[in-house]
Amino acid sequence: MSEKDFLNQFSNENKKPDSFKEEERIPIQKERKPIKPWMIIIPVVALFVIGIIVWFLFFRPNIEMPDFLGKTKDDVAQWVTQQNITKTGIVFNEEYSLEYDDGQIMEQSVNAGTMVRNDVKITFRLSLGPDPDEEITFPDVMSMTQDELNDWKEENKLLNTRITTSFSSDVEEGKPISFSFRGCDADTFTRGCTLNISVSKGPAPAGTVQITDFKNSALASVESWAQTNKITLDIKYAFNETIAAGSVISTSPESGKTIKEGEKLTVIVSQGKGVEVPDFAKMANKEIDKWLEDNASYVNVTKKYFNKTGYVVSQSVKTGGMIGTEDKLDITLNLGKSFYLEDLGLSESQIIGMQYDKLVDWTNNNRYLGIDAYAGQWGENTSVYSESHGKGQIVSVECSGYSDGKIYDCSGRLPLDVRFSVVVSKGLVKEIDISGAVNKDDTYNVPKLTSILSEAGITFQNNTSGLVCELYLNGTKVLNSQSTIRVILEEDTVVLRDSSVAIDDPSTVSATE
Repeated sequence: MSEKDFLNQFSNENKKPDSFKEEERIPIQKERKPIKPWMIIIPVVALFVIGIIVWFLFFRPNIEMPDFLGKTKDDVAQWVTQQNITKTGIVFNEEYSLEYDDGQIMEQSVNAGTMVRNDVKITFRLSLGPDPDEEITFPDVMSMTQDELNDWKEENKLLNTRITTSFSSDVEEGKPISFSFRGCDADTFTRGCTLNISVSKGPAPAGTVQITDFKNSALASVESWAQTNKITLDIKYAFNETIAAGSVISTSPESGKTIKEGEKLTVIVSQGKGVEVPDFAKMANKEIDKWLEDNASYVNVTKKYFNKTGYVVSQSVKTGGMIGTEDKLDITLNLGKSFYLEDLGLSESQIIGMQYDKLVDWTNNNRYLGIDAYAGQWGENTSVYSESHGKGQIVSVECSGYSDGKIYDCSGRLPLDVRFSVVVSKGLVKEIDISGAVNKDDTYNVPKLTSILSEAGITFQNNTSGLVCELYLNGTKVLNSQSTIRVILEEDTVVLRDSSVAIDDPSTVSATE
């Protein structure tokens, strides 16, 4: 059988092998089960319940807002701590108020009873009390009664006005005896000014005086009362943090008690809260100066020169002690082992030309500063005639140390035991040409010399101090001309000497009346 015949056998039967048949795709569909409603409802309900629980536990406002009106910052702070409130959300705005006392809360931004969370934001208006600087019209208090004064004080919320009572044989009961201000007057009176008004209780029982309540009153009011009632005062001072310095803390016997005329009343007066003395040994000099400046009303400072180290030489109150307006600190500071003349208002140029006795006075006057300075004429030529300095004036000065013997520059740093060795002028000398008018070896008194020179056409002028001698020829001052003769003025006598003669030589000087 041929290959063709082999294949034809299939075609003759109109039949093909199964592997050659066309494929048929039949989709398979699974059976869907119906969704039951409870499968959706249960998860939704669960999520809702969980949301409620989370909100309830973590987000629900569960803190009731208290009513803080009329309460203080301390009350708010206590509530904040107890409820774990976030402090950054709490704000206080302060302002003056006549209705609420100082420190009271006037308004809160969240109403009382509101439920809030711990991160709530709340603003409080806090009262500063009445404005102390508000001006108050000052009435004629001396014409008012005690009741009227009390009403005036209450209506105007006067912060530092005290109305006290005391016996008086001169003023009717219930009428003012006196009043006093501190820090203001009737024209500048404000709510915060200190005003003390004393009202009469009428005459005191014979021989006795009832003690007034002087607490917070000025000491002057107690002294006035004591003088009026013939009471002896024993004044003592103490530190107090609440009562102003100079005001009364207490009395013994206390207010309301009676005391006999002539008896003693002890008065304790405040020095304020006081200041603690620091350890100066641990402070730099500038720090000490700053502290002393800041506490000037509590210290008495003495500054002197000492030949020792250390800035603070002595102090009356030890480190840690308290000082006040009465118990002051006496402190002595060291200015150093040496000094400059300029530190004490003097200079070398000022010494030259100064009267010798003035320099002596200067050394004596500055000795209290610890400067052991002296002035004297200790050189070989201690007195000379001078063409520029009058009698008694210092011509030159040399500065030296007494203990070390060294010579110092007078304009530089000087030792505390400095010695000023000076040369003092015996008087003024002028060189003038009076050739042919007078004899150079003669001595003339002022009137005679004036007459002789006048005839020669030379005018002789002498001032009232007797320190200056001047000659004029035809209206022109004659000085330093040729053939000069020295004129030495000694009181009212003029001594003529040749210019070749040394005028510093005392043997060449003569004087006649």
